Amino acid sequence: MKKIISAFLCGALVLSGGSSVFAAAVDSAKEDMDTQIITVTGSNLAKNDKVLIEIFNFDGENIDYENGLEGVFAVQTDNNGKYSASFKLPKIADTGMKKIFAKPIVGEKGEAEVDFYSSSSIETILQNWNDAIENQSKASMENVVNDKTALKIILNSPLVDKLCEELLPVSKDALTQKLLTLSKADKIGDFAPDFIAPYINFAINNLSADTLSKLVLEFYDSIDTQKGAVYENIIAKMSDEEKMTLFKDAAAHKTANISTEDFASLIYNRAVYNKFTAITYFTEIKPFIETYNTDYFKIDFSDYNLITNTYNVDSKAITNRHEYTDFATFKTKYEGWINDEKTAEQIANSTSSGKGSGGGGKTGATVPFLPTPADEDISIVKEEIFHDLDGFDWAKEHIMALYNNGSLDGVSKDSFAPSDTVTREQFVKLISALTSLDEKAANAEFSDVKAGEWYEKYINSAKSIGLISGKDDNTFGVGENITRQDAAVMIFNAVKKERADLTDKLEIGKLEFKDAGDISSYAIYAVSALNKLGIINGDNLGFVNPNATATRAEAAVMISKALTLIGEGA
Repeated sequence: MKKIISAFLCGALVLSGGSSVFAAAVDSAKEDMDTQIITVTGSNLAKNDKVLIEIFNFDGENIDYENGLEGVFAVQTDNNGKYSASFKLPKIADTGMKKIFAKPIVGEKGEAEVDFYSSSSIETILQNWNDAIENQSKASMENVVNDKTALKIILNSPLVDKLCEELLPVSKDALTQKLLTLSKADKIGDFAPDFIAPYINFAINNLSADTLSKLVLEFYDSIDTQKGAVYENIIAKMSDEEKMTLFKDAAAHKTANISTEDFASLIYNRAVYNKFTAITYFTEIKPFIETYNTDYFKIDFSDYNLITNTYNVDSKAITNRHEYTDFATFKTKYEGWINDEKTAEQIANSTSSGKGSGGGGKTGATVPFLPTPADEDISIVKEEIFHDLDGFDWAKEHIMALYNNGSLDGVSKDSFAPSDTVTREQFVKLISALTSLDEKAANAEFSDVKAGEWYEKYINSAKSIGLISGKDDNTFGVGENITRQDAAVMIFNAVKKERADLTDKLEIGKLEFKDAGDISSYAIYAVSALNKLGIINGDNLGFVNPNATATRAEAAVMISKALTLIGEGA
């Protein structure tokens, strides 16, 4: 609960008298609302020093030195250099801000401000309160609620002016009805604590999001009285700026006439949701859901526990954030992705079991859609077949390895064009070297994938087994050059499918690339994993260039390294 009495602290160390160090002469200044006694304290002064205290009227900017002197008092410090002076201003002193100066003989003078409330102001507030209670008058109680002086005393908040401005035109019938159930009082402290709770609830329902977020930050302890796990795990670790953003978000989602308790629950709800949507690694998705599943996600994990490739499910929570905005929608989406993966694996297992035991060979090493030239023996092809690989020594071995196993071709009989770019659909064809694709897969339903085009079957199959997901606008990006980070995502998905033993328990550390911050959230884990597995490295300057277009040489190296890694476990 907020304190009713205001206190202003100030103090700065200064040098005085050579090597002696003294503080500014005021530590605190406060008024007791019940007695109107002002108490000023100071410390770290010279012992047994005289301190002159002067009080002036102050409008927040200017001090009325000519006509505004309200009182002069003297006090002596003790043997420890401390003092405390208590006094009352004359009855004619007006309510308002006062500037207090404390002038010791030794050391620097100090100053403070205090909001002073005269006895007549206090008596008027009490009389209005008691009259409203006694007569059960909504009009009289509304006068108290609209009284800026009363609110400054009760709330002790710098927001009072803004509260009065925004809430003055709002109907206060419901608020006054609640306040009229309270008791008469002999002093403001008798009713102030009970006044705050209904007033805050009234403010929650009627303030702008900006002012409301500031009010919640100041009175959070009064609003959230439970301080549960969400507070300890998430909210308590936020900066004030992050809390303000959270409270604004909660304000945008609140319903009409919400109770203080329900608003506190809404804050928790948005804290969990926002924390969840900030996750960038798919391995963190399920543990986070499980932590808050009972109260928020309510996910049924029965089918999830039956599937093998959980990456295909959890990665969608990151890449498809645009498809959900609340827990209920996410539950529907997530359980749908689980069911899709379960069905896909059942089909794959059924197909695999029906193929018989003959043939042998490495999983993913075949390229079912890629034709092998009938007029030449690729097993004896030598590097010299491509005459444009000078300066690409780092890629030659990988290019020829893929050429020899039929995974890629040159742009002509003797040219590879290592610096040329690779389109997204061309890269999907390349990753067919890493995992078996199904030529009869269902239509991926990307709006830019034309039926009958050479790339259609590759894209349909890659989508069906979770290697690709497309873009937010329901396109695949046919004709667009693939970026290094998107290439990483596709390769990682293929490696994950073929060698889950390598990826599921992979310990991912912080990326040290100078441009790691440029990697998109959906690609961070894939780039990190491939870097850990030795498939992706940065350039000589320490950059990974995630948004740069992948060249044919770079694509060949990544595919070749991934193919080797997959083959090692066959």
